Amino acid sequence: MNFRHRIRQTTAGAIFLLGFGLQAARADWQPSPPGDPARQWRFSLDTDVGYDNNFNTENPVRKSSATFVWSPTAEIKIPGEQTAGQFRYQYTSTYFLDVGLTKPDESHVLDANVSHVFTPRLSASLTDSFRRGIEPTLVGPLIFRERGDYTYNTIGANISFLLTSRWTLSLNQSWEHWMFDTKSESIDNDRDGYGTTASAVYQLSPRTSVGLNYNYTRTAYSFSSITNSVRDSDSQALYLSINHRFKPLVFMQASAGAQLAGFGGGGSDASPYLNLSATYNFATRSTISAGGSYNIQLSELAAYRSSQQLATFLALSHDLTAKCSVSLAFNYIISTYGNFNPVFLNGFNPQPRQVGEDSWQVNLIARYAFTPWMGLTMEYTYQDLASGFDNRALNSFRSFDRMHGDVGIHLLY
Repeated sequence: MNFRHRIRQTTAGAIFLLGFGLQAARADWQPSPPGDPARQWRFSLDTDVGYDNNFNTENPVRKSSATFVWSPTAEIKIPGEQTAGQFRYQYTSTYFLDVGLTKPDESHVLDANVSHVFTPRLSASLTDSFRRGIEPTLVGPLIFRERGDYTYNTIGANISFLLTSRWTLSLNQSWEHWMFDTKSESIDNDRDGYGTTASAVYQLSPRTSVGLNYNYTRTAYSFSSITNSVRDSDSQALYLSINHRFKPLVFMQASAGAQLAGFGGGGSDASPYLNLSATYNFATRSTISAGGSYNIQLSELAAYRSSQQLATFLALSHDLTAKCSVSLAFNYIISTYGNFNPVFLNGFNPQPRQVGEDSWQVNLIARYAFTPWMGLTMEYTYQDLASGFDNRALNSFRSFDRMHGDVGIHLLY
């Protein structure tokens, strides 16, 4: 199946982190009996049947099918007074029953985290996230599709130091790796990103903190070509941040600053760097969140080096009863591509200098727990992308819409 657009091996990284945590916290390892919600490990299995009306995310030719999905998940917690860790692995297999495909879609998700408190004032953490599959939503709440399978891995290290009772200094390092199976996608989008974020946060009051933050990101494309040499980039962002709890149940975060990206071969892109979100806990285990951001995003299109993106979201989670719960997530993204790749500038190129895309997604989930270990799940997702890159004369379309719904059983041990 083909999924086009952006989707933002685990090596020994995650295994090393897990092994280190196990070794350091072995004395605290006391698995609790089945049924105990505080147990340090758990295993779940989801099986679903549903329908997808455009699983190739193509336009105008669609492929639709009934679907069958099974997905086991294993989670482990490693407690410890100084060293603690978490490990999660999920496998998903999706069968398209109406189109005669011999193999299912498969995905692998692996997350690992280890934290250590050296002293009451100094702490550090290591994280690893691995994704292998075809659905772009494995990486984040993106509704875009990618052509072919991909591998994504990101490793992060953070150290935090309490300088005084009010000042906290932190440094975060990250490495992000993308690798695509399809040759055309691999040539354009195999890349590595290296990031550093330094922060100084001041606690104004028990409810309010402000910070000064600096981020530097270097992106290097793996395939050496004239086209990619002018897409390699260095991005810098300087911004102020504020966190405030208005009431015990209302929390707000905001950041504002500027971002500048420079590209190989000359040229740059400048943008405001904005982020705002708020969360309201209106009942026990019930929250509503909303927010938005505006910044520069790299483009997976070789003809454009970057886009300026406005992204908004709304999320709701609510327990209707002790056994029944619902969740709603809505994302709306506006992307403006204006940083044209100079390699493509010639008198025969029909591409406009600035192109826009609007996309949105809504996801609704309802759950009912028959027992603490078995429940019913119903899910509905709708995605829509309206793209200015569509070319009817060439029968070339990026725009698409997709609907998927399913119902299934969730088993937990």
